[in-house]
Amino acid sequence: MNTHCSLTAISLYCFISAALLLLSVFFMLANYTVILMLIRNTCNIMVQRKRLYADIFDVCDFVCQSLHADLNDAVKDREEFKRQMQDYIVEVKRCQELLSSKACLSSLL
Repeated sequence: MNTHCSLTAISLYCFISAALLLLSVFFMLANYTVILMLIRNTCNIMVQRKRLYADIFDVCDFVCQSLHADLNDAVKDREEFKRQMQDYIVEVKRCQELLSSKACLSSLL
């Protein structure tokens, strides 16, 4: 009977050891699953970040081009206004000369 009890105890010990080993393997697999999920999520986040950076670059590029075009338009407008002012000054001087010559003619008569 003693032999039977010791065999039963050894069998029970082996069963418990095998169950504990299976549990540890299960938890290791669960941890690996979690780790793989975290790696997958990290990769997805990196892809999304790359897309966001590309979108930000596109928006910044568009804004920069738009501002550059606005600046060029403003420079052209300034040059046109400057030309118009010079034409106006020339016309005012011409009018002053005409008035001055008319005043000279009337003083002679």
